[in-house]
Amino acid sequence: MAEIQTQGAIAKMDHTVADTESRVIACDVPPSVLARLRRQNGTQVLQAHAAELSARTIADTRPDMVVAPLFGPVLDICELGAFLAEIGYRGTLAVLTPPLPNPEIVREELTTALPELTVQLVTLPLLAAA
Repeated sequence: MAEIQTQGAIAKMDHTVADTESRVIACDVPPSVLARLRRQNGTQVLQAHAAELSARTIADTRPDMVVAPLFGPVLDICELGAFLAEIGYRGTLAVLTPPLPNPEIVREELTTALPELTVQLVTLPLLAAA
């Protein structure tokens, strides 16, 4: 699932997360996304701010997925992804984005910049208004 483009995106992302009984770090995500992730059976969700992440957090949590916005309050997704790779994270980075004119170019750029991570774009129309 490289990209999700509709409001049903969260439901599709939720289904993927729930099926694998994942551990998810929700980093600086909007409250609606956090609430949706927490409602999934079998999903452990750790809410964190970028400044709180560390190698120990990754080692203790062993997340399958980190969910974060394209532009966070402290770091953009390239900076956050590079930091995650530096501290040993090698899982999926689900990037929350508003609708983009060409999301595939963004995904390709992120994949090139962050080869240690599996990048997924999650397009949420409501982020455009935020």
